Amino acid sequence: MKNKIIGALIALALAFPQILSAQEWYIPRYITADVGGGLHTIQFNPRDGEHKVGAGFRINAGCVFMIDNNWGVSTSVGLSSFASKVLFNQTMESSFGYDSTISVLNPGIDQSYEFRTYYTDLTEKQSLINVSIPIMAYYQFPINSNMNIIGRAGFQIGVPVISKYKLVEGVIETRKLMKATGVEMADTTGLMAHHGIFRKEVDGQKGNTKVNSVNVSLALEAGASYKLTRTLSAYASLYFGYCLTNIYKESLKRLVQPTNSEKFEYSGTLRSNQIDRASLLSVGLSAGVVWEFRAAYVRTKPKF
Repeated sequence: MKNKIIGALIALALAFPQILSAQEWYIPRYITADVGGGLHTIQFNPRDGEHKVGAGFRINAGCVFMIDNNWGVSTSVGLSSFASKVLFNQTMESSFGYDSTISVLNPGIDQSYEFRTYYTDLTEKQSLINVSIPIMAYYQFPINSNMNIIGRAGFQIGVPVISKYKLVEGVIETRKLMKATGVEMADTTGLMAHHGIFRKEVDGQKGNTKVNSVNVSLALEAGASYKLTRTLSAYASLYFGYCLTNIYKESLKRLVQPTNSEKFEYSGTLRSNQIDRASLLSVGLSAGVVWEFRAAYVRTKPKF
């Protein structure tokens, strides 16, 4: 009997390396989806106005490829919205021009002028929607059999698909300071609009703005997941994103372009010379689900 036990132990010892080398280690793969929101602002410093931050949302769907039970790489495709607001009050912009309509009636008189624009309580809202593709290092640490601490860090590529402005309220008034007479012409009768001199209360005028076609942001996220079933978990996280590149496309345009007609062209802050840089900033909370969609097994060989 003793010899049989010794023989069995020897056989087990000889087989042990082969048993270890055949072990299969479980490495999960995940599909994720989440929605979130918070401070999502278009960040810039207008030359003459007061900037106010805005709020927005994000929607993402992606996957996580685990390298081992703790580390992995995550990527996704999503939409993020950003907003901001600018208040212009008692601001004057100036440029110079020549009124050919007056020179016909008064030949020989210098009709060059300084074109002045005044903004009173003018409120402009900006909005932008970004298609985002983050590529991030992923880390999870189990607290117990049902809960994991999750962290991600990396970079996000963004492509703006919508960029707009809207004039909410306020007054735009244009005047001309005639060089020959030193008189500032203002529209007090409502009859000077054909000279580009007017006073208008804005009423929800909208327009598109042009920004750079690609942006790159730093992206950070930290949260926790809780297992609901064997393959499905819920998670919540705090996220942060900051655009490292300038989304502003340089422009020499003023907010209001000089004109000799009653129509006027409003440029929008993001495509005017009011700023020289703009970026995107997001801080918020998100919630979503994680689905374990495939079991990955890796054979490992023991080291002796």
